[in-house]
Amino acid sequence: MRSKNSFRHYFSRRTVRVLRSAMQLLGRMSTKPDHAVSSESISDSDKSKNMLSKDLRSGINVALLAFPQGMAYALVAGLPIQFGITCSIIAALLAPLFSGSRYPILGPTNATAFMIFSYFLAYPDPSSAATSMPLVVMMVAILLITASAFKLGDLIQYVSRSVIIGYVAGAALLIIANQFSYVLGIDPSREGRSFFTIFVGTVSRISESDFGSLFLGLGTFAFYFILRRSFRALPTFAISLLVASLVNYFFLNSLSIDTFNDQKGGGGVLPDFSILMSSGLFDKIAELSGIAFGLAFLVALEISVVSKSLVSRTGDE
Repeated sequence: MRSKNSFRHYFSRRTVRVLRSAMQLLGRMSTKPDHAVSSESISDSDKSKNMLSKDLRSGINVALLAFPQGMAYALVAGLPIQFGITCSIIAALLAPLFSGSRYPILGPTNATAFMIFSYFLAYPDPSSAATSMPLVVMMVAILLITASAFKLGDLIQYVSRSVIIGYVAGAALLIIANQFSYVLGIDPSREGRSFFTIFVGTVSRISESDFGSLFLGLGTFAFYFILRRSFRALPTFAISLLVASLVNYFFLNSLSIDTFNDQKGGGGVLPDFSILMSSGLFDKIAELSGIAFGLAFLVALEISVVSKSLVSRTGDE
């Protein structure tokens, strides 16, 4: 009986000790979070400021790159240059609201510009590209949203890398041939529609070259190449464009080079949306369905390839 009482006494004392230790431990834990939270909040604040600074620098670099590239890709596509600038701005504002990754930077690209150029090049009136683009862009957006809803993006993984490289290489050759006439100052309206006809037609008229255009074109290329080799951290596209524009502005009378405003007749920033209200809208949709499907597939393919390439470099999943 005594042994049982002593056991109960020992057990009760031990229980009290355990409970007392637990209360002390809880007391220490209740005092730690204030200090921990304060240090954590300070750490989060510093981290947010650091990320904001990095994002700001990245945003400036992308903007300085997107501005001249947007104009260049619009020219490649045979569109007014303000279309490329507007496309870059709208894509940069709206893409983060719908993108599930931090890697894609949406906007015009050389591959999509080449597809638009080659498609409307077969039209009797190539200037119809500018009036048709609002409908084409809307159709591409609807196709991409539909493909995302039905998880059709997984089909892109079955496209061979060699197909992409071949397409981009062919696009680059046709872009060079098509833009070479602008460097020489030759009117490209009389050239052919394929790579060989454009190249042969330009070479056969090389005697008509304008010295001012050739000087400014080669000078801009040399300046860009030197700047790219010596100062890689600088926005070489934007600086080259600015310097060339200043040279043309101050020596306009001496060089006698036509600007895009002279060649394209100016125009507003936004395109004409009257095609969306026209009576033959459904006929136009059927006519442009081919280029819309092609652009939608190419856009999804480019985003997938670029994102996977960047992810492989950073090690993220």
